[in-house]
Amino acid sequence: MPGLREASHGAWEGLTLPEILAGWAAQYAAFEEDPMNVNRPGGDSYGDLAERVWPVLEEIAQRHAGSEVLVVTHGGPIRLVLSRVTGIPLTHRDRLDVTNASWFVVEGTADGGWRLVEPG
Repeated sequence: MPGLREASHGAWEGLTLPEILAGWAAQYAAFEEDPMNVNRPGGDSYGDLAERVWPVLEEIAQRHAGSEVLVVTHGGPIRLVLSRVTGIPLTHRDRLDVTNASWFVVEGTADGGWRLVEPG
């Protein structure tokens, strides 16, 4: 599903952190300070990602109400979801401990929100 694709890192795609800092130190600092609203050069902010991810997750939840569903996606969408359900700001997304092959369990709440049931 296209809405679950990874965020675009734009001009930073495939670069190491030292390479990013060498060319875009100010933009990187701005992104780290406000990742929800500041875009990577030529790429996405977490706000852009949220506009794609949440509608897809809500649609999956509605289509499969009352069922367990496995959703497979990338680190950016996972961090976005975990940030929202745990309240950990995206500025502290490293605390979410998302690595390759990470998993977690979330469920819908009676008020239409989400909660973390089981960390991966």
